Parts: sequence; C-alpha cells; structure tokens
Amino acid sequence: MNHLIDILQLSPEEIMELVSTACDIIDHPAAYAHKCDGKILATLFFEPSTRTRLSFESAMLSLGGKGVISVVSNVAPELVHNCCQAFFDRDTAKACALQLEMLPLEEALFCEVNPIPVKYAMNVLGWNAGECRLPLVEPSDAHKAKIEQALQAAGLIKE
Repeated sequence: MNHLIDILQLSPEEIMELVSTACDIIDHPAAYAHKCDGKILATLFFEPSTRTRLSFESAMLSLGGKGVISVVSNVAPELVHNCCQAFFDRDTAKACALQLEMLPLEEALFCEVNPIPVKYAMNVLGWNAGECRLPLVEPSDAHKAKIEQALQAAGLIKE
C-alpha cells in the first residue's frame, strides 16, 4: 500500500491516470456505483475543510461506500438522516440543499476543538452531556453565543 502525502510524489503519468479515471467516473457513474462495496475508506486530515470532507464523503457514497462522520448528527440527527437518505435515493438536489442548511450549524460546532462545542450544544439542548474534562475547557463566551445562535437558527432551540 502506498501512502500519498504530497501530490509531488506522483509522476505526471500517474496524475493523468487519476484525471482520466475521474473523467470516466463522471461519464459512467453506474459502472463505478459499487467500487467501494466492502472496502474501508478513511480521510485522515488533521482538520479537513468542509469542502474537503464533503467531497470525500460524496465520492465515497457515490462509489458504494457507507457511512458519514457528522458532528451535526449529535444535535440534529433527523436532519443528517434526511440528507443521507436523499443522497442514497439519488436526490442529489435535496441532499445538497439539506447539506447547505446544515453548514451554519456545522461551522458553529467546529468553532473550537471537538468535543468542546458539541458538548456545550448538547447541554444547551438539555441533553446533559456533562462538562468537558481537562485539558478541555468550556467554549469562550463568543463561541457559546455562536453555537446558541446556530442552534436557534436551525430551529433546535427557541427564545
């Protein structure tokens, strides 16, 4: 197994092969629909951007992979379920719309190192997730406000 750390590790021929395969996947999605069945896929970025993570998850799901890592599911499980179900039903427009709906909440839940924001959000929702244990501490007041605002905007808490 090769571990790709840097794009410069690939030869120009290998890069062209990747691009050609990507084009073939786009042109013939049905031929690749089950390429990931029974395989374990992982993204191992320290802090992937939302775009990187979503791109990886979308590609994995499109190729037959199963599973999504979603911090949002801790506070809005139905929303995450509906988004995944829409994707599995091949309703990508609905899945995309639901993903965009989740973004403000997702951004708030990543405003600090996890699980700090998630535990705070769950406690705000009355789910008694407990306090953070050292070396983790409560979120800053500014981040508490951001988390509460996102929960409110998502309709999870009312004033």
